[in-house]
Amino acid sequence: MGKSEGTNGRLVMIVDDDESIRDLMDFIVKREGFDTVLDSSAKSAVEKAEKLNPAVILLDMSLTNSTGMDVVEKLKDRNIPIVIMTGYTGDHEDLKNIRKYPCVKCLLTKPVSPQSVADIIKEIAG
Repeated sequence: MGKSEGTNGRLVMIVDDDESIRDLMDFIVKREGFDTVLDSSAKSAVEKAEKLNPAVILLDMSLTNSTGMDVVEKLKDRNIPIVIMTGYTGDHEDLKNIRKYPCVKCLLTKPVSPQSVADIIKEIAG
């Protein structure tokens, strides 16, 4: 996994169209000693990820005017680990499809446990 430029591999991108979720994830990730960059849209998240090469992306599955699947598809060859956060459960078609991408390291079902997020980020981006 590639290191983030200028952050010693400690940059986590948080992509969610819900500001309260972004703010909560931002708090959790910063508390663990990581730098963050926040985004709410798939298009600008992809552009930032390509430029910043974060150590990991926390990505909401359902974004306004797009989906997390779109982001994964565009970044699949960038070797950036992605953690999907979703309210979807069970046999949702996007969940079945997204599991096939090696860059997707895990799926977290909302509401997510702050400790689970912290543990996963530390495990992936260490």
